[in-house]
Amino acid sequence: MTNISRSRVKNAVCWCASMVTMVGIVGCRPSLPTEVSQTLIDIEARFADAKSAHDFQAVAASYDELISTGHESALIWYNRGLALLEGGDKGRAIASLRRAEQLRPRDTKIIAALRQAGVPVSAATPSSLQDALLGLKWTRLSLMEKTWCGTAIMLATMTCGWLCMVAGARRAFWGATIIGGCLASGTLGASIYESYYQTQRLHAVVTEDTTGHRGPAAIHEQTWPESLPTGTEVKVLESTPEWIRVEWFDHGEAWIRSHALERY
Repeated sequence: MTNISRSRVKNAVCWCASMVTMVGIVGCRPSLPTEVSQTLIDIEARFADAKSAHDFQAVAASYDELISTGHESALIWYNRGLALLEGGDKGRAIASLRRAEQLRPRDTKIIAALRQAGVPVSAATPSSLQDALLGLKWTRLSLMEKTWCGTAIMLATMTCGWLCMVAGARRAFWGATIIGGCLASGTLGASIYESYYQTQRLHAVVTEDTTGHRGPAAIHEQTWPESLPTGTEVKVLESTPEWIRVEWFDHGEAWIRSHALERY
């Protein structure tokens, strides 16, 4: 075997090892601890047995405790939303379901629950990954799916580069490698940004009928003559411990007491 052949084999082995490692990192999902899984089972059992509004509110409070420990998923937020909806807390239910939607944008059960809560959801929402990709509905992909798509494009580009190297076209190899590196950096950066964006919770839902003011205090003049009804969705612009400045779509901006909102 010539030195060139050995070099190509060595590069191929390194490339394969790198790709396997990358796919493993992107695709792995940590499993829930045993005690957390058991807690979820217990809460779901109480959810199934709940009959009164008080029972459903207690179930939602249990989900709140679980979320406060750092354990969250689309299923947890979805179940919390259903419990709040059954318990008569429409505003917090919508916020919870919206958070579930962020994690699983095309889940038909989440979309149906939002419609049940009176939230207008587009009838054209794609129900499958294929529909979302073919329809170029990038916003309807979850964070994990976006990462997978970017990784797949990068792998395809780097594979073409490796084939070019085997064929002796080293310039094409370096070009494909640089493009693949840029795609990897862009995918990672976009994923980090979206993850950070979701943690900021820049949207909110009104949880009780409330009024908007021109400043962060009740002494300021009301921004709108009418109150914001429960379930109204707003965009968060600024916040203090007691007040949040929001934008009510098509109505302008106002300050609202933080206890009257739940962010997602």
